Amino acid sequence: REGDGGESGGGGLLTPALAIHLLATMLGTRLYTVQAIEKLLLVARRTHLGLWASDSVELRSLKWIEVSLRLDYAQTYAGLSKEALEYLSLVRDLKYTDRSLQHHTILSYQLAHFLAKHSFPCKREMVGPYALKVCDRDERVAFEPIEKVHVFPDSKGKLRHFTETKLRHLEAMGWKVYTVAFHEWGRLRDYQDKADFVRRLLRENGLLGFPVEPRHGGTTV
Repeated sequence: REGDGGESGGGGLLTPALAIHLLATMLGTRLYTVQAIEKLLLVARRTHLGLWASDSVELRSLKWIEVSLRLDYAQTYAGLSKEALEYLSLVRDLKYTDRSLQHHTILSYQLAHFLAKHSFPCKREMVGPYALKVCDRDERVAFEPIEKVHVFPDSKGKLRHFTETKLRHLEAMGWKVYTVAFHEWGRLRDYQDKADFVRRLLRENGLLGFPVEPRHGGTTV
């Protein structure tokens, strides 16, 4: 069971799931010690990785922990024990599937529609813990829709932590990521405005080199 082998602390049972949550929180707030990382990874290892569902919150957190340690805390990562590094290597090799990957938002659907007119592949891929709904994996190019849920309310566009680290980690892994925010897309009045916006985005980033499909004025996407 998930709690087997847990340790009592403060009157409660430290389960693998809780250890994973605590470790992700510690890394996200940069309030950690190497000893705490080792301790929490030890508890996490008490649940076999194969028992976490491929779309589970725990596996997503583990994938995020692995990539964060490797990219953001390289010195700490290199100093971990052999057992911890072997465990993180297994985590890295596991495939996590975000359920949201299969469902477009209005923004991601419309963005993919207009990009496809310039022969952009518009594939859906998982990269570590991150879902990419509009990307070309071969060229490592992604268009990332920034939805309202990705920013703090009344913050003038300040990204939430997971979204901010997603963009930073992707770039560290060699991806070119172009964001399109919900508020700028919402200001585009009609089909032609959106087509022009996407064409300008491609042109300004040196990605415009494909024939454009015939325009269909008046079509709503």
